[in-house]
Amino acid sequence: MPAFSDDPCAEPAEQGEALTIALDHHRPDQDIYVCGPPGMLAGARSRLLALGIPATHIHTPATFTR
Repeated sequence: MPAFSDDPCAEPAEQGEALTIALDHHRPDQDIYVCGPPGMLAGARSRLLALGIPATHIHTPATFTR
């Protein structure tokens, strides 16, 4: 799902913070893949864990299957 934080002309993308938009479309059986700068990855991981997403379902570049 494309997401843009500020561009009101970015149709048909959704607007808002990317992780919030992704979670709006998340189903419990899905894995979550997160890319970005280290601070964003740490924040996303903490937020996902706090929401009850199992650590085994959270993937960052270091854990991506190659």
